[in-house]
Amino acid sequence: MVELATLQAVSYIMGSIGVFVAAIYYVFNMRATLHVRQEANRTQRQQLETRQAQMFMGIYIQITTKEFTSAFWRIIDSNWSNYEEYRELSRDPEFRNAAMIVGTYYEGVGVLVREELLDIRWVALLICGMTRMFWEKIEPAIEEVRRAMGMPRWMSETEYLYDELMRYLEKHPELKT
Repeated sequence: MVELATLQAVSYIMGSIGVFVAAIYYVFNMRATLHVRQEANRTQRQQLETRQAQMFMGIYIQITTKEFTSAFWRIIDSNWSNYEEYRELSRDPEFRNAAMIVGTYYEGVGVLVREELLDIRWVALLICGMTRMFWEKIEPAIEEVRRAMGMPRWMSETEYLYDELMRYLEKHPELKT
């Protein structure tokens, strides 16, 4: 007959083998789970990048429309250096409409950059020159217009966009326009 000690030894060995197999199973299972998570993260990153690219192309398309470019150049080609001159120009409905089209566009882009939905790098790569030109045109009169209109945040997102763009260009001088 089989001795009790032998049975106990076999029982211990079988238990040890069971624990060992469970540990190996756990390791393989964890590796598979990690791989699935990494793949899901990569897919999510790709989807986010695709959505951001689609959003940016929508923004870019807007800046290339005839309506926007006409409005942009209407602002850029107008002469003003203070609130009174700006207010005088604003009496013209065409100028007022152009200012609204261009101003709200840049305010929107500024919000997207501030909320980190749009990378400032993309602004620097594709709409840097126009962004700088617009802000540098209106900036000298901004504080005066804000005071006169009682709107301290007027064009603040455009200002933020410009400041972020300039910070980015300091780090990437090869992109300066």
